[in-house]
Amino acid sequence: MTNNNTIRELKLHSPAGVEPAVFTWPNVERQKTKKDSVFIGGDEIVRTIHLVFEDYPVLYQQNLGLDNCDIHSYSKMKELCDKFNKIIDAHLKLNRGTEAFSARLQQRPSVKLFRHILAQAYSRAVTDPDKLRDYEPFSPSVYGETSPDLIDSILQVLNLTDDQTFIDLGSGVGNVVLHVAALANCKHVYGIEHEETPAAYAHAMADEFRFWMRWYGKHHSEFQLEQGDFLTHPKLDERIKEADVIFANNYVFGSTVNHELKVKFMAMKDGAKIVSSREFCSETFRLNDRTKNDLGAVMHVS
Repeated sequence: MTNNNTIRELKLHSPAGVEPAVFTWPNVERQKTKKDSVFIGGDEIVRTIHLVFEDYPVLYQQNLGLDNCDIHSYSKMKELCDKFNKIIDAHLKLNRGTEAFSARLQQRPSVKLFRHILAQAYSRAVTDPDKLRDYEPFSPSVYGETSPDLIDSILQVLNLTDDQTFIDLGSGVGNVVLHVAALANCKHVYGIEHEETPAAYAHAMADEFRFWMRWYGKHHSEFQLEQGDFLTHPKLDERIKEADVIFANNYVFGSTVNHELKVKFMAMKDGAKIVSSREFCSETFRLNDRTKNDLGAVMHVS
């Protein structure tokens, strides 16, 4: 008899024909370190299969029992995975190498699928979310993520094109950068994060994101995440000059940091946009002799 704590594996074959996704059962490490994990038992596997069938509706088979599968039973989940893998194997045998198959690999994920991919990446990469809260409250180093709904809204307004670049100043674990890379048809996305812990998680997030996008067979823009101080990084000034959009979740940056950013933003090209969580020039600002030298007076901030 197998002990309930014995680590076993479940695999899902990729509809894009790349290496399979491997799920440990039970996932002891995630049980220990991720009290707020978005996935429980085989829930992630069921959601993943659902999303594959939404992307490939012709592959769906009712006899899978997807909606009433016991997500806490290894044997039931193993049976489900085996059935799914047979469907995927048949699909690959029939379609791999065709023009239609290759064309699908150039498609971007739906918003729903991207949200799932982001959750999969986060749940594996960010092994201890509490470490992201170990900063002095209301300091420039405080950690905070921007909601996916807000980024969706921003992307709709920006309508980025394939010759444009996007920069995230203070990119945390990389959520915004990955969001833009997945859903916006832009040339390049870049994020820089000063703090060591979120920057380290960001590199792990990037690896997981690339794996899952490849597994689902989805295209994304080129992106880069790195650690550094955006006020002193030697190459950032040049990036700012070339950027089409700069995003800054600057609510807690403080007046000194915000002023130094305004100085850097003066080098941006005509037509470039700044998206910020706090105005660099407030709504009550009035141009007069006393304020005419304030850089915020001559900036167009989105």
